[in-house]
Amino acid sequence: MPQTAGSQRDGYYREVDGIRSLAVLLVVLFHLNIHGFGGGFVGVDVFFVISGYLITKIILEELSASGGRFDYSGFFIRRAKRIFPALYVTLMASFCLAALVVRPKDLEDFSGSILSALTGLSNVFFWLQSGYFDVGAGQKPALHTWSLSVEAQFYLIWPIVMVWLVHRFSRVGQLIGILAISSSSLALNFLITDTTSVAMLLGRYISEGFKNREATIFFLMPFRVFEFGLGAVLLWIKTPTEGRRWSSEIVVALGCALILYAGSQFNVGFVYPSYHALVPCLGAALLLCGAKSSRFIGGILRSRIAVGLGIISYSLYLVHWPVSVFYRYVYPDDWSTWEKLGVFGASVVIATGLYLFVEKPFRRISVRSLKAPNRIFWTSLATLLAVIVLPTAHAFTHNGWQWRYPVVVADLLSRTTKMANVHKIRAPGCEFSNFKDFDARACVYPEPGRINILLLGDSVASFIWVGLRQNLPENRYNILQLTPSNCRPGLGWGVDYCRQSNDFIFDFIARNDIDLTVIASLGPDHSNLRKTLAYLRSLNRQVLVIGQPFIFNGRLPDIVASVANTATTLVQIEAIARSGLVDTGEARRQIETIAKEEGAEYFDIQSKLCSAVDDISTCSFVIDGGLITADNNHLTPAAAIKIFRGLASTIEASHP
Repeated sequence: MPQTAGSQRDGYYREVDGIRSLAVLLVVLFHLNIHGFGGGFVGVDVFFVISGYLITKIILEELSASGGRFDYSGFFIRRAKRIFPALYVTLMASFCLAALVVRPKDLEDFSGSILSALTGLSNVFFWLQSGYFDVGAGQKPALHTWSLSVEAQFYLIWPIVMVWLVHRFSRVGQLIGILAISSSSLALNFLITDTTSVAMLLGRYISEGFKNREATIFFLMPFRVFEFGLGAVLLWIKTPTEGRRWSSEIVVALGCALILYAGSQFNVGFVYPSYHALVPCLGAALLLCGAKSSRFIGGILRSRIAVGLGIISYSLYLVHWPVSVFYRYVYPDDWSTWEKLGVFGASVVIATGLYLFVEKPFRRISVRSLKAPNRIFWTSLATLLAVIVLPTAHAFTHNGWQWRYPVVVADLLSRTTKMANVHKIRAPGCEFSNFKDFDARACVYPEPGRINILLLGDSVASFIWVGLRQNLPENRYNILQLTPSNCRPGLGWGVDYCRQSNDFIFDFIARNDIDLTVIASLGPDHSNLRKTLAYLRSLNRQVLVIGQPFIFNGRLPDIVASVANTATTLVQIEAIARSGLVDTGEARRQIETIAKEEGAEYFDIQSKLCSAVDDISTCSFVIDGGLITADNNHLTPAAAIKIFRGLASTIEASHP
């Protein structure tokens, strides 16, 4: 059978745990927002390489020892025994705490993520969640379980692949097979995301169904197989570092450098994994190759502290994120250095307990005893599953247990959730965060015989589209839409997909007869608005500028829910909502002034919610029994329909 990298691996090698300690430290430091570790998420890639190496080694050793037979049930039981107990305890404890402190929508989402994590599908769950009204990562206690699901899915397919390769091919053929599978996985990353290469011509058809291509390659297992494969390949390579100290030192130093470079220089803006992941993955592979023979860096990896941290690395990975999320839930402000140290220390202490009292005891249970008929064991397991599945399923299907709040607040939050139908905004085709997701034919296709209205703006404008579409007769009005997220419409403004969007649309306006151009944007910088309006006026285009929406200093449902016990009437809820307002008065006045000076029409959203626009005490943030926004600024479709009813009437009068 193939030999391991560096030497024959018959026993436990301390340096592997040392590499695990490096990986988990990168992840924890990244999640604590420690300066200089903006790419610490690459620690997960290091774990994937280690898993690919170790799992393949286990499979090959069993095939060799058993004459080509492989015990699938024993393999899966060992994996479940390794992963599930600590995961179960972490999720159960997290749910109990969440039920006490987490607000309804977050508890509903968290419950869904728990159910998906228990079934090995949390990566799919978070992939499907990516998009608008997707809560920030800091409010998802089970977000980190996506990587465990990727591993679990890999465990399901890899034994089958390896058994087939070993039975069908020679040693060289096996290596070629793994390289082919890994290369295909990496190529899929380009097929889905690369817009400039010839590969995209093929990938466009494959990726049509994916609403968010970056999230697709990040969360889904097929796009990560090459990382596991890189670890597996090491078992077929006899490295030149075996018995050569200085070669080992160089290889290990290079491996550390690659991992630390990625951990310090990468950031969340990278398209990932794609080719970027090759940097930390190659680094991990080099460490696995040379750490055994290395005295200096290898000695550090074999040190008591590094090995100790590596031993509890799985438990630490499990607990550090819920600890961070729940602490942030209670103390949302920027953390001090001492707070970060406290969260780190608490995570290590809890992880140590989880390892000693959960992980370690379950590892000692023999596979044979679990495979044998054992009514007490399986009854206990079913009971434990029911203890977590039943309440989480109930919370997931019952609006995050809104009954925990006063009736008036619970009804308001429930109605807001129903009103916030994000599917009505035409995302990602017309509202997008990547220009290649823009569907020009569906979104900006002028039609003769109808009044063509072009809506431009960022994501805020996408909800205005709902208000206009529902209030203007579709047989007479064609509403075109280009609303890239976080991009203001303006000549020469923006970078990357924002600039692409603006270059496209202003060229489109110059070449097409548009009856009315509507501009709306959230951004505070309106320095290029005057230039843009002047350009449109030079083309004799009629323009309507939408004023600033209300902006809150957090998700409005969360603001209301955070002090729910003090609110028993809608009047009190309105007062609570007003307390969370961000002052946008200056921006609103600036936009209005520029619009009027450049001859554009102006529509003030805030005036439709306040009887006196400069007096917030006269403003109402409840429409049809629900809050006007389900986050901090985007109108719910239901609110947009009501707010823009008057504007639609004005448009009908001026453009019959």
